[in-house]
Amino acid sequence: MYRGPVVDAYGFERPADFDYKSYDEFMSHYVHVLARRAGRWATLMGGNDQLTVSQKCKSTRFNFIILTSFLVKLAAIFNHNGSSN
Repeated sequence: MYRGPVVDAYGFERPADFDYKSYDEFMSHYVHVLARRAGRWATLMGGNDQLTVSQKCKSTRFNFIILTSFLVKLAAIFNHNGSSN
């Protein structure tokens, strides 16, 4: 049986009976939703880096960019793995 990392990408510890198969099935569908949302945000922002925002918003936007990058890479992995089946 496949055993992934004990700690997930967000730093949470997974229980010993964590169901990796169900998680992978869920993420294979949900990652498309997240990628679509990221695309919509990118369209909404229009590449405008000239926005004046508070420091808290800058931090949140940075976290969003990191998360978006991660999700795009995750989508690529799932699409690659799914195409070989």
